[in-house]
Amino acid sequence: MLDGIMPIPILLAFAIALPVVRSEHALILETVYLNGIGPLRMVVDTGAQSTAVTPAVAARIGVKPRFRVEHLTVSGAHLVTGGYVHMQTGAFEADSVETIICELDGARRLTNIDGVIGQSWLARFNYLIDLRADALVLDAQPPPGRRQPFSLIDGRPAISIAIDGRLRTVVLDSGTAGLVLFAKPTMGESVLVRTNNGSSQATRNIVLADVPSVGRKRVMATVMSTPTAQPGLFPLTMFSAVYVNNREQYLIVSGT
Repeated sequence: MLDGIMPIPILLAFAIALPVVRSEHALILETVYLNGIGPLRMVVDTGAQSTAVTPAVAARIGVKPRFRVEHLTVSGAHLVTGGYVHMQTGAFEADSVETIICELDGARRLTNIDGVIGQSWLARFNYLIDLRADALVLDAQPPPGRRQPFSLIDGRPAISIAIDGRLRTVVLDSGTAGLVLFAKPTMGESVLVRTNNGSSQATRNIVLADVPSVGRKRVMATVMSTPTAQPGLFPLTMFSAVYVNNREQYLIVSGT
């Protein structure tokens, strides 16, 4: 558990803040251009390894399938095609951004969503997700606060936290509405979890989690059965701001 963390200031020198729109728990950038075509509305998802677009958007922007890859979601692994795009939002541009092509059923519950921005683009920057100001700050300078190293799991930032007294590895995920754990089936409320590639049955239970900068807290966890060990998914909505330094591989979080 982290303590003594100072609040993260919203205004950072030499950084550019991109406004995001909230839709349910999702953070949406509305000024994305892929291969010069846009603006497109894309969900910012720190828990996604690849950027993704729907087949219709892929045809519109002219991305051609260059590879096939296993796309892992909470509903299981799925084989999808993908290619590479030029991506621009605000003053930031990047070439050869790995982009998979899939239906994105979960994200499309939101209004007019064209795709998902994943780590194939986000990992190129040090960034701040400021949930108080509804902004994504790229090339952000380190704010005051305690630095916590993170590991990478499939290209996604992950940390260890105590849940019900047991250390678990969780991926920091701006694309999930709540804590998701992968474990043996447990007693609890049965729910249907919808993802970008289908849906799966799960149960919901209250767990006791040591949340960085927040403290020990009872939170609702969605528990999904899986035959192999997987990291959990930890929602960024637990914090008011998260700074991710990809160059030195540490993060700084601010509590709600």
